[in-house]
Amino acid sequence: MSMKKMTIYGCFLVVTMLSCNKPDIRLDNPNDALRPAAEFARNNYAFSLLSAAIVKAGLEEELNKPGALTMWAPTDAAFNRIGIRSPADFDNYDTESLRQLVLNHVQPGKLMVESIPLGSVNNRYDNAAGNNSWLARIDITAVPTNPNRTIRAYVNGAQVGIDNRYNIPLSNGIFHEISEVLKYEDASVREWLEKKGHYKVLIAGLKHFGYWDMLTDDKQWTIMAPADSIFERQGMTVESVTELDTAVYGKRLFGAYIFPVRFFVSDLGLFKLKLFVGSGATVELGVYTPIMGDESFSNGITPIIGRFNGPGFFVNKTFPQESWDMVYTYAVSYPDYRSNWSRSNHLTRNGCIHHLDGVVLLPYQAHD
Repeated sequence: MSMKKMTIYGCFLVVTMLSCNKPDIRLDNPNDALRPAAEFARNNYAFSLLSAAIVKAGLEEELNKPGALTMWAPTDAAFNRIGIRSPADFDNYDTESLRQLVLNHVQPGKLMVESIPLGSVNNRYDNAAGNNSWLARIDITAVPTNPNRTIRAYVNGAQVGIDNRYNIPLSNGIFHEISEVLKYEDASVREWLEKKGHYKVLIAGLKHFGYWDMLTDDKQWTIMAPADSIFERQGMTVESVTELDTAVYGKRLFGAYIFPVRFFVSDLGLFKLKLFVGSGATVELGVYTPIMGDESFSNGITPIIGRFNGPGFFVNKTFPQESWDMVYTYAVSYPDYRSNWSRSNHLTRNGCIHHLDGVVLLPYQAHD
């Protein structure tokens, strides 16, 4: 492909845009006697696990001292979704790992939700763990003419202020409830996949088709990652994949699982690209990119595709001009961030990994 075409086929990330002995401090009932962050969490039954993590990590004094901070606060329900159901479950963490987990939810300075630029994603802020937090704030009003706007904010893909519980004043900052525990590992996407141990087929394919060495730290990536068991159900194993003739099978067979840009699941509803699919019809996409090394094909994600009701992942001819029948494979199940959070939005140093529930291309579909 010529450089001119390569320029045209750039990457598109699309955006349209009681304890009975404890006082019940409801987030929507401001307390005149403002408390500091750790004390507020300790005295609110909805954040008992967050409080336990703060105490076990030895951060209670630090988070209670005067100053200005922003606390992104997962509820007990959010911890439950990642398998933490009691304070004893934190015994599986060493002190430093637990400190990092807590401090990833603390941001220096006092940030009100309204200070996040509206209609934007990828607003970078430093957190107290020394890592980046990525904030977004969007208008999701279904009917553009509706004067009653619905505005949502996200941090690393987690929704801020469930039931409007945000901008809660503390004596040392501001407190926002968030929908999920933020996930971050100080690793590259390659190290993350290798460490988990159940992505061997994907890794073998990425290596065999020349993508593995491309996933360097100087760029940001999103990896859609089917586990070994999902590939194996389709007859694809480490051995069978490494035996494929790369002169016969297109690079899209495994290049389809890579997006050369980092995105969270929540970002997919922010901007939308309308893809023309023939006969005057269009389809709205959340992300759509030509596949590196096989640019006549593209991978994308759309909220609804074919018979699949939910976020879907697909491969098709790049910018089809005839009909939607040019889709090479119908979408496979993509994690819904509301119900499968433990499997999506895994943030690393150089990207994000989302579990994928199916194989998007079989070898015969990439036979050139």
